[in-house]
Amino acid sequence: MTKTVYSLDGGTIWTTYQNPLVFKEDGVHTLSFRSVDGMGNEEQPQTITFSIDQTPPAVQISGGGTYTVDQTVTLSCTATDTVSGIVYSSCSALLVNSPAYQLNIGDTTVSAYATDAAGNTGTATTTYTVKVTVDSLIELLNKWITGNGAQGIVNSLENKLRHGQFDAFINEVNARKGKKIPVEAANVLLKLVVKLK
Repeated sequence: MTKTVYSLDGGTIWTTYQNPLVFKEDGVHTLSFRSVDGMGNEEQPQTITFSIDQTPPAVQISGGGTYTVDQTVTLSCTATDTVSGIVYSSCSALLVNSPAYQLNIGDTTVSAYATDAAGNTGTATTTYTVKVTVDSLIELLNKWITGNGAQGIVNSLENKLRHGQFDAFINEVNARKGKKIPVEAANVLLKLVVKLK
């Protein structure tokens, strides 16, 4: 054998191999090569295919923003990698999917990540905010207080909220807790109303 020649990525130009080849560009590459002996005989070309992936996956979170306590907070994410593909991603399920009243009031930061087959990891972060408003508490009242006489109780509690009579609201909820207002619902209302004081 007197020399080896090679061609890159399906090219028609064959170059004599002299030094190690360095590949830096992301993507799928093909390397074809053949050897030539002193008599000019050439072997059949051989080809190998390989990928270079130095770029982390792209991760994107949707659903951040501001929610009131009567809403449902839903955050999801997507992860893409066009070269070696995703091998793990926290985007396989919803990042957050919960009634807002069950979450922390204020700002919460959520992160997501994905790893590709080359070991690169990409991340994304967003913030969502949960806040208590008079209107959102009234929505919860209408949802949770049902049955005979419910509308009168809702009207009474709504009136107190709209006039900023939060202590009177607390007193009435405590008085009706476990009776006309389910215990769990009353506990949530009592926890939330103090955020308005």
